[in-house]
Amino acid sequence: MLEAALVAIVVLSCPLSTSLGLTLDSQQAENTKYPTRESVVKALRDADYVLRRFEEVTGEINFGRWNAPYSIVEEHQKVLADYRSLAKGTRSQTPLMEADHQLPGAVMVTVYIDLWNIKEYTYRLMWMTEKYRGDSDFLAKLPPLYDLATEAISGFNSVLIQQLAAEYNDLRACRGHVGGTPKRP
Repeated sequence: MLEAALVAIVVLSCPLSTSLGLTLDSQQAENTKYPTRESVVKALRDADYVLRRFEEVTGEINFGRWNAPYSIVEEHQKVLADYRSLAKGTRSQTPLMEADHQLPGAVMVTVYIDLWNIKEYTYRLMWMTEKYRGDSDFLAKLPPLYDLATEAISGFNSVLIQQLAAEYNDLRACRGHVGGTPKRP
């Protein structure tokens, strides 16, 4: 519990939180309860769907159609492999997260950041595919993927903020809940 609450404090107070859209004022935090299990599971399933679509769509890329030097193509193949690995790794953990009745905010933050990174890379991939005159059919699949990621992030954001605020409140109140976070309603 202490670790999760400390993550909540760090995340909500660092400049990165603002750039990721994670903001919370102290009055809003005071009355915040833990998100329901259903809302957490929905956010996780939405994230899983985005990550699965990312894997599916990017699996169709044909770097051979890019009008770019080999070094650039090779670099982007490696970067894409890293992002696909990230998506696959996060997805492999989603069922475990859904089964966890006391999922800490620290874990939720990692999923949120992974979603954010996938969204940003999708945008970059759109730009690169267009710049190097890549496959137009593939390019057409990227904006809907970007929009899907943006929507999932928005939904995940509200659940995550609620989770972190509740953990923050527990820490502030020194209620401790030694051994784990309190059960969700």
